Amino acid sequence: HNTAMSPKQRFTINVEDLVEHGFPSILSNKTGHMILPDMPQFGAISITVTHPDYAEGNLPAFPVGLDIDLVMADGIKLRGRITNAAGEGVARSRVSLFKAKDGRNKKFTEVMTDKDGFYTITALPDRYYIAAHHASYALPEPIPVWLRASDTEVIADMSLLPAHFIHGKTVSPEGT
Repeated sequence: HNTAMSPKQRFTINVEDLVEHGFPSILSNKTGHMILPDMPQFGAISITVTHPDYAEGNLPAFPVGLDIDLVMADGIKLRGRITNAAGEGVARSRVSLFKAKDGRNKKFTEVMTDKDGFYTITALPDRYYIAAHHASYALPEPIPVWLRASDTEVIADMSLLPAHFIHGKTVSPEGT
């Protein structure tokens, strides 16, 4: 699956956010070839590719129309369910896998939960954190996960917190 595009390295588009607006979720064919239709002529694109059995792969900016091979690396499966306080699965939650270093986060991959709140990520062995985001809920603290080379699968569930909304308006110093 193509999960993110970065046209001209100016901004990133998460493909999952565009699917509900009619943009196709692009899959490779049986031989592993992926064709990105309707790309601008003479443009450049970088893509992030995911596969349920391999760690996420990234291709840096390359010219549209060029064939480039991407070798996908084996990884460890991280599965889980994102729920609300009532224990119900939360659909379309964004689950991020990242590392924290020197006070900054480096994202490795991001997936959306299915209609029942389940997700699957395949990543290289390492120590990570996962976080879940959904517009209707408050953000819980990220949780640590350790994917060891000896693991075949790791389970990490997370519960989203009830949202507390602040209502008000912004006014100028004159009160308008």
